[in-house]
Amino acid sequence: TATVTLPGPLAPGQQFSVELVLRVTGEAIVGPLVNLAEITRAEDPNGDVPLDIDSDGDNLPDNDGEPVDDAIGNEDGDEDDSDPATIFINAQPIPTSPLSLWLLAVSLVLLAGGALRRRSTRKI
Repeated sequence: TATVTLPGPLAPGQQFSVELVLRVTGEAIVGPLVNLAEITRAEDPNGDVPLDIDSDGDNLPDNDGEPVDDAIGNEDGDEDDSDPATIFINAQPIPTSPLSLWLLAVSLVLLAGGALRRRSTRKI
């Protein structure tokens, strides 16, 4: 869980971006991953919480309807204090264990139409 506090006021129509850097591990599953951003509190310059007709800032991501990316008009109960972003993992990550790397190398050789040679020595 990451938390960011804006350094100052955000004027109407202004944007604020937060860069998240994710590392996909070997346990990742192919498919969509959804990140959900939630505004928990907003204050005016006097420190008061202003009225927001289409949003109730809180730390409860499950009470905002069905979140739709970039929806701001309260469509289908989607409050604009909660916004999802989806990324897709399209292939399995490259394994990092020696056995997994060896199996990956063998698979790549076979997929490329190559052959594997096994060299053995025997004492007579």
